[in-house]
Amino acid sequence: MIILVIGRPDSGKSLIAEDIVCGLSDKKRYYLATMLIYDKAGIERIKKHRSQREGKNFVTIEVPYRIDRALDMIDEPDNSAVLLECIANLVGNEMYENTWIL
Repeated sequence: MIILVIGRPDSGKSLIAEDIVCGLSDKKRYYLATMLIYDKAGIERIKKHRSQREGKNFVTIEVPYRIDRALDMIDEPDNSAVLLECIANLVGNEMYENTWIL
């Protein structure tokens, strides 16, 4: 099952997505973090998201590029729930930062 949560920046999408994953089942939970830190605001956003996930039993995997590599870091993919945060960051990273692929 794939669920897409969309909305404006700072609209609570991450919290909604986390609640959906937590409510789905007792599967192992993974949080694929794609954000690269460029400034103080980025540091604060990451702190906020980490604090928000506290106690929800997510395993965080930082994958700003090549999201396919995350599968190698997930123990039981068939028995896991995965939250990808955030598609826009991932696409931007791949398009503008990871130019060596081109």
